Amino acid sequence: NEKFEKFQSARNKKSLIANEMKIAFVGSFDKRKGAVEFPEIIRHLVKSHPKVSFRLMGVLGMFPTAKAVEDYLGPELLRNVEIIPRYEPELLPELLSECSLGIFPSHLESFGFGVLEMMANGLPVVAYDVPGPDLLLPKDLLVKRGNVKAIVTLIETLLSDSSLLQARAQECVDRARGFIYEDQKNYSLEKYLNFTK
Repeated sequence: NEKFEKFQSARNKKSLIANEMKIAFVGSFDKRKGAVEFPEIIRHLVKSHPKVSFRLMGVLGMFPTAKAVEDYLGPELLRNVEIIPRYEPELLPELLSECSLGIFPSHLESFGFGVLEMMANGLPVVAYDVPGPDLLLPKDLLVKRGNVKAIVTLIETLLSDSSLLQARAQECVDRARGFIYEDQKNYSLEKYLNFTK
């Protein structure tokens, strides 16, 4: 559909370079979405990869302002974090096109549209193995909920190997295509309906 094509257009304009090391997050910044673990994740990744940076988009929720998120993270971590509190939906493909991969440490999701949007833009996404992301992502891009060490290790592996990063990016685009196109089977709906039987 049109939205998927916009993501693809933005993706085609960028060059996926592992040493760029900009990590995207799309979603509200709150405890359910991994806000508790985010400081530790950022700290570990910046220590092992000093050039790494994070772009957090659409963060308002539990934290009502960008300043509240900044105060929570603190000045040390903010050196490597860009906060975009709100964005116009049509700008998201361009915002994501400057990133190398996505992170989604959500503890509970109904579906995970932020994951799907990052995937459609050609970002491998590392997430917790919870309902929603588990429908969208390959099993080996999922880690046990709350396991900061595992999520950091997986991101480090992807950032350290540009060929692997590109291969996983294409895999995520292919998977996203199956969920976005309207004539595809609605796997999420089917799974939830089967669960309630």
